[in-house]
Amino acid sequence: LESSAASHTTLTHLPYTQFAANDAHMGHGKTRPARKTATATATEARDADFLAFCQSFALSRGLPLLNQSADPGYFAELFTFLSNETAGTNIDLGRSPVTEFISHCSRLQGRLPDALCAALEQRKREVELNRKAKRRFIADVGLMQGSNEDRLAALEACATLYSLRELPDEVAYPPKGFLACETEVSKAGWSDWVLTRNLHDKRDTQAALRAMLCVDPDMLKLIVPKDKDVIVRDEETGEIVLIVRRNLCSDAEVLAGTDNTVVLDCSMKKGAQLDDPGKLVLVGYSAGSRSSPAFDYSRNIEAKKLSEEFVRSHHMAVSSSFSLFYQLMRANLPNEVLEDYEEYIAKHGFPRMDARGAIPVDDEGCGDYYVKKGGKTFTFHGAKLAPPAGVAGVNYARQASH
Repeated sequence: LESSAASHTTLTHLPYTQFAANDAHMGHGKTRPARKTATATATEARDADFLAFCQSFALSRGLPLLNQSADPGYFAELFTFLSNETAGTNIDLGRSPVTEFISHCSRLQGRLPDALCAALEQRKREVELNRKAKRRFIADVGLMQGSNEDRLAALEACATLYSLRELPDEVAYPPKGFLACETEVSKAGWSDWVLTRNLHDKRDTQAALRAMLCVDPDMLKLIVPKDKDVIVRDEETGEIVLIVRRNLCSDAEVLAGTDNTVVLDCSMKKGAQLDDPGKLVLVGYSAGSRSSPAFDYSRNIEAKKLSEEFVRSHHMAVSSSFSLFYQLMRANLPNEVLEDYEEYIAKHGFPRMDARGAIPVDDEGCGDYYVKKGGKTFTFHGAKLAPPAGVAGVNYARQASH
């Protein structure tokens, strides 16, 4: 009896399928083989339905989508195609139709149409090439987040360190409320526009909005050269008050794609600062106007007749650009800077920049974002998404403020 009990206890810890097989073998009921036969028959019927579906799939637009589905854009199209084509049929691909479809195809390999087999092989090669390209991209731009000590040491190694004393407003330079000009030539070139333009702000600020100042370099405490990284710390507290980090993203193709996204975003949206040169637009969540405050995703697209699909795709591209920037910050900046963002978001319960809900985000603020590099698109899963709001600008300038 002890031996039997021990044996039975061991069996209960085995996987259920193995436990059921042993149970039938020991004679606990004559219905087990019948159930197996019924299950096998049902499986064969499902396989027959699936193989018939594969025959039609190989002759449909689904085949080229599968062929290119290593790219997230085509993957999404294939996802929709499979969902629609299997709706109302005996084929259940669950919540992950592409993954389930490929899994079933792998199980039934050798019984599939030749064209479908070729497409699956092509996709497999492309997926592996994308994985390798993604790993190279991560290494090349430095997206892996090291320890706080390593990040700070790397930043200090490439940056010039300064300690400056905080100045009171009355002696700060340039003074507050002027459009700063580097030279008299640039001041003269902008004077007509600044002094004669119609202003949207009708309050008693028009004089300040038209004020111009040619900056005296000798009055500046620090001029950061255009090719230098710097860290500025408060002379008294030692806290970081400014970081200038050049070439944060070293990939020219990614930068070009991001630039195109920003230019398109600014061309579609209403500017947030209408009385300033250039254009600055809100991205992500907004608290609304002062006259009608409401926390929601910014609704500032002025362009008309845009499809819902296009707007959704654009929001995802913009949110992904900001998330890439935030991931680069996390990979390069010390906790002293990053914790301010994370603690503020957590304290106030703010959402992440989620493309107006198009990108699912978990309780930790993690979700997916995309990076386009030339003809390839890399998807990053479970990454910290960007803070809820930002701005995108083209040739923007405004008065000095501090």
